[in-house]
Amino acid sequence: MPKLVKAEIKIKREDYEKLMGCLTSAKHLSLCLTSPRRLSKYLISAVPVLMAKPGELFCQLEYLELCTKCSLDWLSLLLMQSPKLRVLRLTQGVCGMNGNFEIQWEQPCCVPECLVSSVETVEWIGYKATKAEKEVAIYILDKANHLKEMTLSQKIAN
Repeated sequence: MPKLVKAEIKIKREDYEKLMGCLTSAKHLSLCLTSPRRLSKYLISAVPVLMAKPGELFCQLEYLELCTKCSLDWLSLLLMQSPKLRVLRLTQGVCGMNGNFEIQWEQPCCVPECLVSSVETVEWIGYKATKAEKEVAIYILDKANHLKEMTLSQKIAN
């Protein structure tokens, strides 16, 4: 899909590798991805694509909306692959993910290019101040050199 500009993707058990490869030209993405910790056998196909050369996968992406209810585990990998990202919107989406499991977040081994050079706005809807969420917020505040606005809201989007 070389001309794709905007996509809203909700994936539970699909083939991540094929799908992610089709989204390289997207400028605006809304993603709801099953947590890799809950997808162990499917993660095997997703990680090689996302761990490819940093900045290669989503090289045109400027706006990313990510469901924190099920996808916060993916944040580091997605940031590493989105060098032109300007707006990051984290929401506790309506993905239908059942069960209460603790979301984990691992700080990337190196600072993603988008945090150093392009991220200007971060909006977090449904922020609950869990340990992982605090770690992410502090990391972004510390590393985002061009950040103009960061909003943390406990209100959940409809």
